[in-house]
Amino acid sequence: VGYVDIGIRQQYRNLGIGTHILNTLITQAKKIGLKLLILSVFSTNERARYVYEKVGFHECGRIPQRIFKNDQYIDEIVMVKTLTGPA
Repeated sequence: VGYVDIGIRQQYRNLGIGTHILNTLITQAKKIGLKLLILSVFSTNERARYVYEKVGFHECGRIPQRIFKNDQYIDEIVMVKTLTGPA
């Protein structure tokens, strides 16, 4: 089992860098024999959630009101990707 945590600086977002990084991490995780990748994202981060879903992660749980930011409570979403098939 591996845990993924990435961040892309504002000026480099929407260029495909995050997708490329995630696909590389998935390939390498398969090569070393991992069977599951886990990550978490705040519910307000719609762009990141879109990218994670695009590469095959899906929501498996939530921590309600995990953080208080900008005068609101925000849920933390836990996402997983099962790794099967060739690297």
